[in-house]
Amino acid sequence: MKQFRRALLDICIRPEHDPVVMGPDSITRILRVPQLRTFMLAYALLAGGCDDPATPARETVAQPAAPVPGGEDPPPQSLPLAATAAGTGATSVAGWRLDLLDEAFAVASSIPEEPHLRDRAKAQEWCASAALTLDQVDRALQYAERMSTWRQATMLADIAGWHAERGDTAQMEQLAERALSLAPTARDWQQERIRVHAARAYAKAGRDARAAALASGVGEAERGKVEAVVAGRGGPASDARTLPAPVFTAQMDQVDEWIMTLNFDLTRNAAEVCIALYRGCQDNPERCARVERSITAANGKLPPDIRIANLLALAEIAESAGHRDRAVPMVEAAEAVLNSGTWMPEDEIVQIAAIALGKHAIGRSDEARTDLAQALAAFDERRDSIIDIYRAAPLRAVAVTQARMGQAKEALQTFRRAVEEGTGNPNARPRAEDLAETCVAMSVSGVDPGDEGRRRIRQIREGLKDPW
Repeated sequence: MKQFRRALLDICIRPEHDPVVMGPDSITRILRVPQLRTFMLAYALLAGGCDDPATPARETVAQPAAPVPGGEDPPPQSLPLAATAAGTGATSVAGWRLDLLDEAFAVASSIPEEPHLRDRAKAQEWCASAALTLDQVDRALQYAERMSTWRQATMLADIAGWHAERGDTAQMEQLAERALSLAPTARDWQQERIRVHAARAYAKAGRDARAAALASGVGEAERGKVEAVVAGRGGPASDARTLPAPVFTAQMDQVDEWIMTLNFDLTRNAAEVCIALYRGCQDNPERCARVERSITAANGKLPPDIRIANLLALAEIAESAGHRDRAVPMVEAAEAVLNSGTWMPEDEIVQIAAIALGKHAIGRSDEARTDLAQALAAFDERRDSIIDIYRAAPLRAVAVTQARMGQAKEALQTFRRAVEEGTGNPNARPRAEDLAETCVAMSVSGVDPGDEGRRRIRQIREGLKDPW
């Protein structure tokens, strides 16, 4: 019974095995998601609380490798980052995009560690990951140096993976091992996550023995993530397009075994392996059909938002490979999932935006633009029913899709709305999180807020004060 309650608790409050303190906001959010209400009710009926003493109440702090004198992050103008548009291994990016990342990191770092260490670290991670997405690896590393908790280690490992993808195995190994050196200060589940992130870096470099050793014995939440890297790479020293039939069959058999366990984490990770394999088998209809069958089976056991994401990922792969005949049914299936359920308005708009981008990719741009316009109208109509801390996210999702569809003017307008909607809560922490995430989204999407927008962002940041 204890294990059953523990599993329910993981699904209810730790969907990514990321521990949180269950305050009023957390409980409200869970109860507003239909798929989670049933689990919460079942848990409440079975137990009055968590009897697992290993559940942490807060993040475990890892000491930064290069601590900042005084223990505080300097203001953005003194960061040695904004002056460097491109460093070693970096591609050229417009300076305003980097300034937005610096602004976002300064906002994230303004969140006090006590009692918001978890939120601060997660917001800082958004910035570092965005820098890596823009191939600003030096900047990503400098952000990582200023991070704490286990997220610093996983970020270092992700940067190691970036180097592995570019053939710099020496730098990869140095960063991966440094990430692993931080693991002993973390809790057990955090150590597993660090090991798997490092293992993925080694797998990207073709160091499969080392990757397997690091990933050995991890729990269900992390199992399969290294296999997804190997599957996408095609296996040791091979290309996914020429993956030997026995290897492909063995990987798919493993995937099917995970799905049959009915374990949420294993099923979700099995879908990730399927997506990785799908990319390499576009010229093999039989293999594509096998992957599609397995991911359909996995999707039948996953929440609708993950089902939509999986279908759109397959559609993107098929469309990129020139197989629109495969992509179109995937996008249509994703929309069918959306239409088959009842959603909170903010969640529904996020999914509409994602599906609109899929429609745009398969040549249905007019339909996609109509969907986005209707989504914004729905936001206006139902805005007051959305809790203030959740209002900016759907607008960000629409803005990102507008930018990717080439609607630069519309994207800027929607981003400006997201900036303003993120200021509604009286507490500074959710305002800081929204501002940081919107700045990151604008930078990655290539949407310049303009001088007026930058002034507004600075004004909001300067107003981030107690109460947090």
